[in-house]
Amino acid sequence: MAYKFAPAGKDDVSDLSILVNRCYRGKDLGGWTTEADFLGGIRTTPEMLEQQLKEEYLTMIKAVDPVTGKIVGCVYCKVDGTSVHSGMLCVEPSIQAKGLGKMLMQEVDNFALNNNCTSVTIDVISIRDSLIAFYERRGFRPTGKTTPFSKFGVGDAKRELVFQEMKKQL
Repeated sequence: MAYKFAPAGKDDVSDLSILVNRCYRGKDLGGWTTEADFLGGIRTTPEMLEQQLKEEYLTMIKAVDPVTGKIVGCVYCKVDGTSVHSGMLCVEPSIQAKGLGKMLMQEVDNFALNNNCTSVTIDVISIRDSLIAFYERRGFRPTGKTTPFSKFGVGDAKRELVFQEMKKQL
């Protein structure tokens, strides 16, 4: 399918919040990216997303279904010197594992190159083996840097969690 990719705006925050929470906290929705087994609470709110969109050098890329006009995927990109930090990669659970996540990560690479960046970094919860493998297939490698999950405050951890930084050279 030929999705339309564009920067998200203030009018998109409600739909993005619903999508992000379905992807990260939804259970039994058919996707493979849920964190519901080890995280409770919500992942984001429209207010949190609106605040993020106001940040300098940050862009949230949305993927729009050309038939329905609905947002079916997103990822944020923030320029940090010569690198782009990416996160909140989401694909509507009912259409996961069909290539949209790969397309969104290609959009991240394009965003980085268009902003004269030479690398992309991400933070992944260290127990998410299948997600780490997804990123490794995209060229990311662990940097050795870790951050306690509690520093990010994006949910209620049901156990101790750690973010692992991964980096890809462009």
